[in-house]
Parts: sequence; C-alpha cells; structure tokens
Amino acid sequence: DGAASKDEVKLAKKAYGFAKKAEKALAKGDGVQAVILAENAVAIELNNLDYRGLLARAYMKEGRFQSAERTLMDVIELGQSDARTIVSLALTRIAQGKVDSAIALVEANQAKLPASDFGLALALAGEPKRGIAVLTEAIRSDNSTARTRQNLALAYALDGQWRNSQTMAVQDMPKDMADQRLVEWAQYARPGAFQTRIAGLLGVSPKEDMGQPVRLALNVVAGEVNVASAAEAPVEMAAAPVQSMSELAAVGPAPVETSVDQNTQFVSEPAVKVAVADQISVP
Repeated sequence: DGAASKDEVKLAKKAYGFAKKAEKALAKGDGVQAVILAENAVAIELNNLDYRGLLARAYMKEGRFQSAERTLMDVIELGQSDARTIVSLALTRIAQGKVDSAIALVEANQAKLPASDFGLALALAGEPKRGIAVLTEAIRSDNSTARTRQNLALAYALDGQWRNSQTMAVQDMPKDMADQRLVEWAQYARPGAFQTRIAGLLGVSPKEDMGQPVRLALNVVAGEVNVASAAEAPVEMAAAPVQSMSELAAVGPAPVETSVDQNTQFVSEPAVKVAVADQISVP
C-alpha cells in the first residue's frame, strides 16, 4: 500500500531526526535533552539497534544506571555484544551494587574483553586482588600500555595498596598529579562505594531512576531467544560479526564507532571517563 509506505518513510525520517538531535545534545553535554530525544527515536523504531545504543549512552550521561542497564540489555538482545557493550553493562550493574551479576557477566565474556577492561571491572566490582592479578599478567605479557598501568594503579588503590598505586600512577603522570588522583581514588576505595566509583569514572552525577519507560519495551520477533532478559543471570553472547573492536579502555580513550544507518555517523563516548594521565587524549 503506497500510503502506508509513505507513512513509514515519514516516521523513519522523524526517528532519524530525533536521533541526530540527541547526538548533538550529547556532544554538548546536555544529557536531559539527549534522553528525551533518544527516547522519542526509540519509541518510533523499537527495534533499531543504533537508536537503542544512543539511548543507553544518554542514560549513562545522566547517571541513570537502571535505565542504562535495561537499554544495554536490549542492545545485546538485538545482536550487539561487543566488548564496549559488555563493559558498559557491567558498569551499570556495579553502580547499582549488583556486583555478583557484573562479575558473572565479564567472566562469561572474558574471551572478548581486553585484559585491561576485564581486570579493572573485577576491581571495581569488589575483587581488586583478582583484578590486580589480571592486570599484572597483562603488563608482564608485553601489554604495558598507559591505560593498563593506570588501571592497575586504580586496582591497587581499591585494594588499599597505596604505595604500589602511587608507584604505578607516576609512570604516566607527574607526581603531584598522581597524588591528586590517589585522593580521588580514596573515595572510590570506601567499602560499598560502588556508585561513587562508577559515577566518578564516568564523570556523571547519579540521578533517581525509575527505569526505562514501559513504552520503550523491546519488541522482539516472536520465537527469538531472549539472551539478555535475566539481569541477574547473564550468559555468554556471541560477538557481533560486523564489529571490529580495538582494545577498549575502561580508563582511557575509546575507539569511535559508527552507524551505517542512513549514512550518518553516531559517535560513541568513552565507556568510562579518563581517570588518569592527561597525556591520554579523549574523543
């Protein structure tokens, strides 16, 4: 039917317009507006992977971890389970104190995660000794990048090993800057300060969050396996075949991801704000 087809095209253009405006709002740091616009885009095209990913980033920007968790699970259910998505989902769970779920998630997907991400996620989730072991091994295996060293410095801090933390931190920044960083990390090291850790690394302020609106519930095709519905029982997911991921830093710059939808680019923000050396550039 020609009329129906025209209506669909109009709606698709409208959703695309909302998404572009949401991306611009994110670039300006306006998380509130980005959420509104991205929700509008998703409401029109419930199964659009790019719009869901954009909405997840908007929720993260606003410190709405419960909504971000649900939306990232939707992204995975729609077929994207790259390292960046897994790490981001783990961070939302850690921020909510769901540390067992976060650890189970990264353990199930360890094969696709860079050691720098896996080790830091363990440390942030309350297992710093395991994180230290992973990061130390990564450095010994000729993977001694600045972000791996700084993730190890943070893991040492979370374990209360302040001398080791400082020794590692000063390898990539002046001593006064490293000392400043350790003061910041001292707040993260407080028992149970999971939300403080994630909000601090992301550079966001946690907000009261009622969760993703019901109207945005994912409309999956009947018969599809729901791989992400059980928030507390994550399973290993196959990597998205179209994704080519370079090493993703949980503390450090992240690669730029693009969407091929309607020939526009949707540029992703870092999974976590840079918490370390100023020499590292942030997109």
